[in-house]
Amino acid sequence: MTDFDEFLQKRNAAESMKARDTILLFSDAGKEWQRLKDRVREITDGKSLGAEKFEWSSYPAPYPDFLKLKDVAATFIVTVAAGIPAQNFRIVFARRPLRANEMWVDDEPIPAKTWLLNLEATNGIFYWSQKQSAVKWTTEGFAGYIAQQLVEYYEAYTAALKAKYPWVNF
Repeated sequence: MTDFDEFLQKRNAAESMKARDTILLFSDAGKEWQRLKDRVREITDGKSLGAEKFEWSSYPAPYPDFLKLKDVAATFIVTVAAGIPAQNFRIVFARRPLRANEMWVDDEPIPAKTWLLNLEATNGIFYWSQKQSAVKWTTEGFAGYIAQQLVEYYEAYTAALKAKYPWVNF
């Protein structure tokens, strides 16, 4: 085998793997999104931060997939563009979604955080990243990071409420 034959074989193998990753991404992106949500649910199930319990979608809401911690939530949102197989994945850290016939009486004490997500497959393994960051996570690692970020958002939200309403015990 010549050097060129070896080079060509490696190049063809790399192109073949790239094509498999593309097919995997389009066929299994929705399954991986569900796997991410399921993993977030699993790692927070039965746990609490102090007296506040983590609850997964405990009531009907406009966006039904969310992890709630008292009055804040990590809401999982996906939109599918008509005719385009790619999906747009977002996670929004904000006040919890409202129940039917419920409303907030004041503005949010801190702004919501929205993560626009990328999902890619490399050598048959899925990786998540935020469009605002170059860090890549496996689904397992990303699920833990999401739960941690909800705790941090909750703490910042609570601190802002205490500063806004110092006479109320939160």
